[in-house]
Amino acid sequence: MRLLLILILGLFLPPDVASQCRITDLKATNASTSSLAIEWDTQGPCFIKNYNIEVRHKNYRACPILTSPGFIDPEPKIYTVNGTSLRASLTGLKAYSVYAIAIKGQDNSGGDSNIEESHLASAETLDDRPQVQADNGLAVPGKQAITFSWTSANPQLNEATCQAQNGKMDGFFVQLYGLDPWSPEGLVKEQNLSDSTPYYYVSNLRPYSSYKLTVFVRNSNGLIDPSLPLIIPAQTQPHIPRPPVETKATATSSESIHLSW
Repeated sequence: MRLLLILILGLFLPPDVASQCRITDLKATNASTSSLAIEWDTQGPCFIKNYNIEVRHKNYRACPILTSPGFIDPEPKIYTVNGTSLRASLTGLKAYSVYAIAIKGQDNSGGDSNIEESHLASAETLDDRPQVQADNGLAVPGKQAITFSWTSANPQLNEATCQAQNGKMDGFFVQLYGLDPWSPEGLVKEQNLSDSTPYYYVSNLRPYSSYKLTVFVRNSNGLIDPSLPLIIPAQTQPHIPRPPVETKATATSSESIHLSW
């Protein structure tokens, strides 16, 4: 049926148009953090042996303005699929990135001069856990409180951070742990912080007790990498001990007293 349609169209179209095979309707679907699926169609008398798909990395969505030499991959990825297919899976891509896609056809003779290629200017992969870590942790302890602070590179201005951000930075996630049995030991508090507050003040702690704060860079959708914490240890300052309470003295003999509190 398709061959009959091609022959009928060939009767009414100019020779140069009738002999032209076109790859059309190229679109990206089912994006993930490291892959894209693409689909397309053909128009005209197409006898395609293979499709060659050229995928070029345009920019990282975390910092689209950074385009210094060597920042973007200079060479495109090339994928080849059989001419009987009208779809392909593109794997091994970078997270939270923009790609340009071109698909070319190759006929049985190995040529492509009669096959019009198709282009997709922008296809985007999804965000992933950030592969970046907060730095320069500092703790200023008081008797019953600690002020923690740290730094984090701006992905819009730092190329290394931008490549590893894998998404839109959305602040920090912090967890405070007590390290002594009386602190109490274990997780004490946890909280999300905005990227404009690289510090954390916590009060109502035990004097002369050990704590640690773990800080994670967070992307949108609450994405963090548990393997990349900044750990900031601290110990609250000593404090004058409180006097005993519920004291009680009980005479046990004419020469002794039993004290309890």
